[in-house]
Parts: sequence; structure tokens; C-alpha cells
Amino acid sequence: MKTQLVPLSRITISGETLIRVQLSNEVITEYAAAMREGAEFPPVDLFPGSEGFYRIGDGFHRVKASGLAKRTEILAVVHEGDRNSALEFGIHANLKHGSRITNADKRKMVIMALDAWPDRSALALAELCGVSQPFVSKLRSERAITVIPPVLASQPQGVTLPPSSKYADQAPPTPTLPAPPQSAPQPPKPRRVHRAKSAATAGAPKRKPKPKNPTVDPETQEKLNVLQTLIASLSIPHRKILLKWLRIAVK
Repeated sequence: MKTQLVPLSRITISGETLIRVQLSNEVITEYAAAMREGAEFPPVDLFPGSEGFYRIGDGFHRVKASGLAKRTEILAVVHEGDRNSALEFGIHANLKHGSRITNADKRKMVIMALDAWPDRSALALAELCGVSQPFVSKLRSERAITVIPPVLASQPQGVTLPPSSKYADQAPPTPTLPAPPQSAPQPPKPRRVHRAKSAATAGAPKRKPKPKNPTVDPETQEKLNVLQTLIASLSIPHRKILLKWLRIAVK
């Protein structure tokens, strides 16, 4: 970790470590006016990026204000670490100073933490982000609903689910299922003619009735297995929606 002047052209201003939904133009303008008058600000915190560029851990408003004030360099503390190190540093820093964290900022911060550290417990992420554990568990459950079960990922035929990233903040869509297989029309059955039993057949043992359930061909059985797996992987509310759709489809 060292303090040095870093060219603004080598600093990447992207959303990969920005935990706020948006930057405050009012704060940027205020900082820029103070910089033009000669005010000195604390150094920003940077982390190594790719190809000689730097990620911002803390100091997005100061970097933007420096550009607005026509400066070409900014004093920075260069830390060691990757993108997740910069993100964790930024979370700690924004909880201690800066403008107030909004509810939208908290939601974005928790989602970014869930993506960066999926193996951490809800309690650990809640302590990191300064929110409650139920809030973290709720967002984790909402994002888990849109994930395709592994058994369906290996048998995608006949079932189409959208990618989870596109629907991260929406209710999970209803899956598109194939139409129920239609059997070929059967010719009308001939009318049975009741005949009187002869003396020779009167005492003969009765024939065993034929099984009522017809044999299912392998292709149909495979689709039924995929359908049963899909139903078992859904939550109870979505399972009810799916079963309601199936009842409508077979009518």
C-alpha cells in the first residue's frame, strides 16, 4: 500500500465496485468548486485493475470532481487486491462516511455482495453491509428462484427457462412446457353382441381383464420424468400455478 499521484486517465469509473445506485451530481459540483479554490481532499483508495488501470475502492465523487475541475491527476492510496477486495473496502468506507445510504443503495450493495461471496452466510453478509440478516436472506431467496435446477440443465428438451440475470429483480416467469401429446384418433369400437352361453362355455373360467393403463412409449415417459422433476423443484406457490396451467392445457 502506497500513496502516489495517479493520472485520471488510468482510473476506471465503472459500476463493478460502485455500491450506490447513482452518484450525486450536487456533491460532485460542490467538490469541484472547492478544488478550483485550492481545497485539498483526502486521497482516494484504488486497487489494481487490468492492463495498468485502477479500480476505485472509495472516492468516486472525488475522482469525478477532479475531472470536472480540469485536474489531470489525483492523490491516491494504491492497495493490493482484486475486484472483490475493492468492493469490500468500498462497502466499509461508504458505511462510515459520505452521503446517506438509501434503501436502493442497500439493496444493490447486498446483491453485489451475494454475487461476490455466494458461500458466505447471511449473517456474515448482513454484518458486512450493515443490514439485517432477514433482508439478506430474502434477497438470496429471490435470486435463487430464478436458477435452473441442475437436473433440468442436463435435460433441456421441451422446457425453456429465461436466464436468471435478466430477471434478478422480477418475479420468476412461468415456464413454457410442451403441449400434452395427442394420440391418433381411434376407430369406433364395434358393438358387442350378447350371446347366450353354451353349455360347454358356461362353466369355463373367466378371462383376466386387460390392464387399463396403456404402455407409455419411451419419448413420452422421458417428457413426463422431466415434468415431474420440474414440478418438484418449484416452490409451492409456483407449483400451484404450474398445475393450474396443466389442467387448462389438457382440457
